[in-house]
Amino acid sequence: MSKNKPARVDPDSASAQPVSVSVLTPPVLLQTYDDVEWERFVLEWVEGATPAYVHLDRIGGSGDKGRDIVAYTGAPNTLCDLDVFQCKHYAHPLMPSDIWRELGKLCVYTHRSDYRVPRHYRIVAPRGVGGSLGDLLTKPDQIRQGLIDNWDAKCRDHITGGKPISLEGPLLDYVRAFDFTILGYVPVNQLLEQHRRTRHWHTRFKRDYPARPAAGNPPEQVQTIELRYVRQLLDAYGQHTSTLIDDVAGLSVHPRLSEHFRGCRTDFFMADGLNRFYRDQFPEGAFEHVKDQVHQGVRNTVLATHANGYVRVCATLAQAAGLPLAQTEYVYCVQPGDKSGLCHHLANDDRVQWVQP
Repeated sequence: MSKNKPARVDPDSASAQPVSVSVLTPPVLLQTYDDVEWERFVLEWVEGATPAYVHLDRIGGSGDKGRDIVAYTGAPNTLCDLDVFQCKHYAHPLMPSDIWRELGKLCVYTHRSDYRVPRHYRIVAPRGVGGSLGDLLTKPDQIRQGLIDNWDAKCRDHITGGKPISLEGPLLDYVRAFDFTILGYVPVNQLLEQHRRTRHWHTRFKRDYPARPAAGNPPEQVQTIELRYVRQLLDAYGQHTSTLIDDVAGLSVHPRLSEHFRGCRTDFFMADGLNRFYRDQFPEGAFEHVKDQVHQGVRNTVLATHANGYVRVCATLAQAAGLPLAQTEYVYCVQPGDKSGLCHHLANDDRVQWVQP
């Protein structure tokens, strides 16, 4: 694995795969992962932490120095608190013998100042920890003595991959003074509970579609983000009435157009809410994918000959509302108002023109 990867989901991870309902429950599915996929899952899980971390590094591999994932509470180049998550994907609940080498790395590399002593050092494993390790992790003095007792067998020749590291002198003093209360583990049920709150849950486990919040009312005043599609609508209304409509106030003498405009704004903000929902719950690109489908579905209607821009708007919105969308995992929550609103988003991007040359 490469070092210092940013905190994003890899394109070949579970969250990037097509949807198919898994017959395995999430706890069992975790046990089928290999080491790489387990680290990806843990990275997704860490993204759901509250409060959120400022920066995440997925390190992993032979040069990780006892750190698979490092989570920073501030910028990495500051003296902020950091937490380390060590991923152990074994075919059995972890035992004390499974962690001595990792604790040896923790002590050696923090003693060398390769990285700071973490605020928390958490072990994460799909089968959890066995009773003996669970008990040991509550007794820091016994951890210290166990590491010293097992150093020659588990650590001396297995930390750097080359030069043996003897536990003596300053390093021994460091281990004897090390604060092993930072150690702990995360039970599988807590891993899944926190992961459920991330945007990765459904795409990884193919279940429990997230619920979309109800759409709110649009702001009374036109917002900066609306300026382009609003201008396009006013020009279309002006072409329809053979008048110049400079601003929204000019619609006051056209009650039907004023009502139409209010509906357009409602749909625009409904689609904007869909965008925020996708951003929070699904991988990047979901909103653009749906918007592209709507564009493809209405393009010919927009380009057809119409009496004026307003007639073109009405025909396009009617076409959009009934468009079938490709059955991807995130279209379940798309409503007719979203499709109409996406037309206004397209106008906001100047991808459609209501008043044709």
